[in-house]
Amino acid sequence: MKTKTYYIRTHSPLSIGSGKTLSPLIDYILNGDLIYYIDEDKLTDLLNEKGLIEIFAGKVHSQQGKEKTYLLKSFLKENGITDLTKIYKIQRPHHLNAKSKATEISCIIKSNNHPYIPGSSIKGAFSTYILFHYLKNNPEKLQSFISQIPPLYSTFEEYRTKLKGDSKEIEKQEKKKLSELSIILDEYFETKIEKLFYILNQKQKPLMANLQVNDTFIEERTQWAVYQSSRTHLRERKKTFSSILREAIEQNTIFKTGLKITETEEDNKNKGLDNLDGLWKIVNETNKAWLKHELETWEKQLKHLKNKKLANDVIQFYRHLLNEVKSGKKFICLGFGKNYFFNSIGLLIKEKDEKAFELLRKIYKMGKEGQKFFPVTRAIFIENNKHVPLGWVEFMDEPTLPVAPPQTLSLTKHEGKLKKGLELTAKLIKIGKPLSIVEVLVNNNNIQCEMTHTKDAKKIKPLNEGMILWVEITSIKDQQIKQVKFKSF
Repeated sequence: MKTKTYYIRTHSPLSIGSGKTLSPLIDYILNGDLIYYIDEDKLTDLLNEKGLIEIFAGKVHSQQGKEKTYLLKSFLKENGITDLTKIYKIQRPHHLNAKSKATEISCIIKSNNHPYIPGSSIKGAFSTYILFHYLKNNPEKLQSFISQIPPLYSTFEEYRTKLKGDSKEIEKQEKKKLSELSIILDEYFETKIEKLFYILNQKQKPLMANLQVNDTFIEERTQWAVYQSSRTHLRERKKTFSSILREAIEQNTIFKTGLKITETEEDNKNKGLDNLDGLWKIVNETNKAWLKHELETWEKQLKHLKNKKLANDVIQFYRHLLNEVKSGKKFICLGFGKNYFFNSIGLLIKEKDEKAFELLRKIYKMGKEGQKFFPVTRAIFIENNKHVPLGWVEFMDEPTLPVAPPQTLSLTKHEGKLKKGLELTAKLIKIGKPLSIVEVLVNNNNIQCEMTHTKDAKKIKPLNEGMILWVEITSIKDQQIKQVKFKSF
């Protein structure tokens, strides 16, 4: 079979980590709308030239173990060094807010500072899709796999219980057994998974050994930036909390790759898994199951979330993506930010035997013990004023960019008690300066009130009467909204 050329479009920001991190102490400077990546040799030469190298090294050493700061930026400013062109090697845009704390940046895989998608990452994603589909369509194999979990947990729990006592009374041999058991568990499950990859044809050949995926063609024009990833708690009314900064390839970036399944004449007799059309059918069917579950989860938890704008953005994203998949378009999920169910057969196990799934969670320490809702957090980026899940890419025959879907946000009803800080949708009735008039739907009543920050809204895009906005309640009396402020579109 000849290699099939595909063009990959990033449907949401894509972050495939390299394992490298950059420190705000010495590796980068955040300056306005750009992040400057520092050239270590140029910085050293400049500091040596000005006799500052030892002083700076001492300041860096004094920061060890403390909360990160933008040490390099402040040090250069204090010493009158403002021309960054002398010390940086590249500069990139960022999607950080003004309150972003100094923290490390997790880097993505690049070649000569140009990001690409490794063929191994794509192939690894395909392996999960294939395994999920195979087990879903062979329930006896799934049950055989699940039946091994309880006895393994019993063995695991036996050694864990022995470690709960006084550590001085625990024999070294028992600790060694626990360590060995952990290795055995990992090897056991890996062996089971490997066996499941063997497709039931006449030669019992593994499909993954026949699948070849090229690294993507590296484009100098590849758009990438630094984002602030945040983890959103889906179970309780907690604020979204930030994690480290991450590099990511921006939405609607195009890559080129090649896929091929090596076949023999005998393989050609077996349709389905042994050709690319069959592979994409598997991917699409699995995506439907994953996306349906994730969409239902977000819709069910919407009432628990404080940031309604974030939740509705994500729900809108998944609705659109699920419709695209149902229409036959080809998507896979890659890199950082995939939740557990997008990266495993966990959903099948949970739906088949929830008790066995809970035991599996305990073995691998996934989530807190007794936690009923899992996984409880999601990683989210903000791009173009929208909250989006990470890592979704589309495979296309031609390198085309999508037409932006029409705005589907509508005026939604809020039920229950009102309070300051609550976010809700509002229809723009009259554009004013400085106050505009908007209409909100509360407890089946259409209420008009004033909206501040109209100027901020106009900076983002033109305003039109009748458009839907996100607003935040700023003034309320006797459960009547007096004033709101513009938050976002």
